[in-house]
Amino acid sequence: MNPAQNPVDNYYQFVKIKNIHSTEPKTWPWGKREFVVKDPDGYKLVFYSVSVVSKND
Repeated sequence: MNPAQNPVDNYYQFVKIKNIHSTEPKTWPWGKREFVVKDPDGYKLVFYSVSVVSKND
């Protein structure tokens, strides 16, 4: 895992290696990056991190 990457991307790679079905990571316009895993009971587990977005971006 690359520590310079977003923590969500690092964890997504771990989940992918374990063959766990999930969505692809997505970055929302407000800076949240997330992916979703559904557990065996159908509950959605959302893993996310928040980026600091400057007003100049």
